[in-house]
Formats: sequence, C-alpha cells, structure tokens
Amino acid sequence: MIFSDIALARSLVFLFVCSLWACNTTEEGLPSYAENARLKQTVLYNINDNSKPVAITAQYEYDSQGRVSKVSSPLYNEGKITGVGSYDLYEYDGEGQLEKIEHFVANLHSGFINLQTKSYTYSDQGLKMMEQRYHPQIGSMEYTKYTYNGEKLSKAEDFNNRDQLETYTEYTYQGDLLEKEELYSADGSLLRSTRFAYERGLNTKEEVFLGSTNERFREINRAYDSNRNLVQMTSRELSMLSSAMSFRLNYEYF
Repeated sequence: MIFSDIALARSLVFLFVCSLWACNTTEEGLPSYAENARLKQTVLYNINDNSKPVAITAQYEYDSQGRVSKVSSPLYNEGKITGVGSYDLYEYDGEGQLEKIEHFVANLHSGFINLQTKSYTYSDQGLKMMEQRYHPQIGSMEYTKYTYNGEKLSKAEDFNNRDQLETYTEYTYQGDLLEKEELYSADGSLLRSTRFAYERGLNTKEEVFLGSTNERFREINRAYDSNRNLVQMTSRELSMLSSAMSFRLNYEYF
C-alpha cells in the first residue's frame, strides 16, 4: 500500500516466473504479457528491495464473461499464503454494468462479516452517477455524486451519513486525458492536487501536492509492457511528515 551472485539469483527467479506465466520482458526487465491479459494478482514490495515480496495485496477471479467476480486479500507470511483476510464480491446488472461490491472481512468469532456494500447507479448513457457505501454492521451510509461535462467526469461530491457535503473533487483535462485532480473541503479550501503525465496515452506519472503549501509530497510512477498492460507501480513519499509508506506494487497476469 528492495554482486553478481545476487543479480544471477534474481535473473533465475525472474525466468522461473516468466515460465509460469508465459511472459516476456520489457526493456526495464519487467514481465511482458499478452494483449488484454487478465490481472491475476498484485504483489507488494519494499521500495528498495524487489527480491522479496512483503505481501500479496489482491488476487482476482472472473466470471464466465471475463468480468471480475471476486477480489481476495490473502494473509501472507514468509512467502506463503496462510489464509484470507478479506474479499470483495462483484455483481453486475442486466446491462453488464457494475451494480454492487460487497466487502467481507475475517472475524475470529463469526467467520466473514459484511462490513461494507457499495452500490452504483447509472445514467441512460451508462455514466456512473452515484456510489453509495452502506455499512450494515452499524447501519450507516455515505455516498458520492458524479457530474459530467459531456462524457468526461468533471466533479465528484462526497457526502456523509447526515447528507452533509464533506469534500469534493474537480477534474481538468488536456484533450481526452486527465491533467489535474483537485480535492477540496466543503468550504472550498484546496486540500490536495494531483497532476498527471502520459506516454503513448498511458498514465506514467502522478505528482501529489498539499493544497495549503503546494508542497510535493508524493510521486507515483507506472510502467507498462508493450501490450499496454500495467506491470509496476512505484509510490514514493517525499515529505517527512507523511504517515504513508513508500512501496512498489507489481502486477501479474494470467
């Protein structure tokens, strides 16, 4: 949320992984997968050590139509999966649009419990208009409303369980590509801004700035293979005051 003997060992491990997933390599030495490959799992690494995974953050399952049906977050210890900590179940409506995501978390006394259910509503044109987040264990709900300029998302408004606006996000585009995302508090104070950069139409870099000082406190870089599959994301915290950690996330496909 990473000399020569070490390099050889890493190369052998990499070749073994590629033999399992029938992948090639990118110019950066990352795996390369088939066009429109299905995501299998995301693997978390320390920002400075790409040799030993810290965790498998998500594993993906699909229905007969190729849609995501379940995403599990395994319990991971010393290179082995020891159980499941949580999972999400996906449901679709008759139009094939995502209708619901139910989030279940492991509970010591009662198995898995449903902590949150997200539901979605759409316009006649298929644009997502609202996301509702219901918490069945406490009976509360928050929601987000979406506004569009044509078919481009222009604003997202977040409301709490008392129907009060808490934050909103505005989106700016350069042509068809998202250029800037700005998060505001309900009173209009800028909390955070994110700027996006692209190569070949793919988002390769994000820079995140604090709204109050315009300090750059996070940089996110993404790498893709030749078939435009996202294969790695690196997130670096640049501020000493940040409570988040820097990390690297690798994407593995079927």
